[in-house]
Amino acid sequence: MKFVFRMDASIKMGGGHWLRCLALADTLLAKGHQVSFVYAESIPALLKRVEQRPIALFELSASRATERDARLTGELVRRESADWLILDGYHFDSSYRQVLSLSSGVRLLLIDDLNDSGPLYVDAVLNSTIYAEELSYSVSGNAFDSPCDLLLGPKYVLLPQAYYRVPVSDMAQRRYLFVNFGATDAAGLTLPALKMLNELGFRGDVCVVTGPAIKQHLDVSSLCRRYGYTHLHDLPDLRNVLAQSRLALTAAGSTLHELAFMGVPAVFLVVADNQLRSARCHQARGWCNWYDGRDAEGLRRAVTEIINWWNDKDELYKRATQACSLVDGHGAERVAEYLQQSR
Repeated sequence: MKFVFRMDASIKMGGGHWLRCLALADTLLAKGHQVSFVYAESIPALLKRVEQRPIALFELSASRATERDARLTGELVRRESADWLILDGYHFDSSYRQVLSLSSGVRLLLIDDLNDSGPLYVDAVLNSTIYAEELSYSVSGNAFDSPCDLLLGPKYVLLPQAYYRVPVSDMAQRRYLFVNFGATDAAGLTLPALKMLNELGFRGDVCVVTGPAIKQHLDVSSLCRRYGYTHLHDLPDLRNVLAQSRLALTAAGSTLHELAFMGVPAVFLVVADNQLRSARCHQARGWCNWYDGRDAEGLRRAVTEIINWWNDKDELYKRATQACSLVDGHGAERVAEYLQQSR
């Protein structure tokens, strides 16, 4: 079968949509299928990751999420004789999806988080958030008013194939505070967070992982040397670091699913309104807390929480156990099986 992915990435929007598509693409490739990525905007480091795989890359000569974008994408999908088009991005609104559905002539899967962009005009929706079943998706939303399949909840979380489960009982041997603010750190939180950890006297091993498109990674590297922190840049996946991490200070983006799977309790910094619902729902499950990362007081409170939790092994073990119950790591396999069976 042939699968075409349509997504974008930038410093401002981050790389989360691109990376979760790559996780599903890797699973499809492993099953012998053909995969193409179509984009109007991306980041060189993310393009490099795709170029290392047998994935065809197509750059659109159109501004992203415009009618021209939709029509060009539809033409490309027909030319490639694709079986499915997989769409991931908040900027692909209802009008875009309607044009795309009519122009492509293939089945359309929307990877979504919020159900806040109008009529669906797709054949299936994948929403792996913890609150997905509360969003009241319509089951008849594509261009031809035929049934729309719903793949909802954390059982469909798209994780890289390389992940493996680390027993929660290993918590006592975990040494790191893991610090990461996504592929681009669009809010510029890495340097302020490290300075706050130092200012408030955090005492523990810190591992800072900067994403492939963060502009300040050389400044981060310099500060880490000064503070005695470990700094790693542009890792292909986070599993080895997370396996050694006792606690995490991160943004409340898609990395939270990797943390949950690996049983790493976390303090999250919300940097966008679209992260609020997810952060609140995960905090209610008892494995993490969140603070507003858009002001200095929120960052100070988050770091204070980190310091309070760091040496409380019983509390961390309890939270790690709660985290592991949320994500089982088989989401990409489930989605791939659905796509293979739904021609």
